Amino acid sequence: MVTELSQALTLDEQAQLQERLMLLLASRVRYATQGDSSSVSQEYAQALLEGVVFALQTHLQAQGLPARALLEPPLQALYEEALSTLQGLLDQGRALYLRACETAPVFPNRTLHDTLQAIEGFLGKYDYRMFPQDSHCTLDYPLCLPIAADLQGVRRIHAYLQHLCLENAFLLRFPPDAQAHVYHALSPDPRDLLINLYECAADQTLGCMLCGGDLQSLTLGANGHAVLVQRLAPLTLPDLRACLAAAAQDAADRLHMTAPAERQYLQGAAIALSPRLHAALGFGSVRHIFS
Repeated sequence: MVTELSQALTLDEQAQLQERLMLLLASRVRYATQGDSSSVSQEYAQALLEGVVFALQTHLQAQGLPARALLEPPLQALYEEALSTLQGLLDQGRALYLRACETAPVFPNRTLHDTLQAIEGFLGKYDYRMFPQDSHCTLDYPLCLPIAADLQGVRRIHAYLQHLCLENAFLLRFPPDAQAHVYHALSPDPRDLLINLYECAADQTLGCMLCGGDLQSLTLGANGHAVLVQRLAPLTLPDLRACLAAAAQDAADRLHMTAPAERQYLQGAAIALSPRLHAALGFGSVRHIFS
């Protein structure tokens, strides 16, 4: 992590930064041990250093600052600003968590419920002053569009909840019974399935747009599957991707989606669907994608 922080610096600047980080680490060790630094293990000190670097890196990215800002005195002041940035992200994360709970789908999903509980526990015990890089939170509920795999700490939770809130906002546009119809097509009791509820509804939305189905009830119609195969089977993968992207735009307009983030997310879902749908069309059926 230190290497990532200093990769834009010259070798001399990297050495200078390393020295400054060691001085900052020493102060963090004194803070953590109340002055008894002799009792700190190497592993504990390394974890503290990773926390310091994570905080500084998060602050630089949030403020659009170059790595050379770390060479300007005093580093301690910049670190305190970094802690304030982390506090802000934590506050935003708590607000996003509340929104995710308030807008959660009516249809029960055990994995989503358990994941929200895990996030609540994480936010309650997250220590941004000592170990802000801590990522010990199980996010079992899969997102339609995954977050970056290298995110840590509150940045990971923040990004996950942003995606989840976008997904929830989309699902609120459809009646619960219409959504339930889509999920029950997967299994007689889909509550325990490890599925993404948004992806199922978004896929069905795109299918409705492409075959003239009923958007509010999320039904394709009697000949919907045949229409989709006839229309889409001749398309190459790039053409199919463009077709789905256009359908996503049309669906966003029909659903009066004005927020750019929501529209962009649906575009991403359409692009993610294209290789799966292309493979299904190769077998002449889309019934395991569209209910």
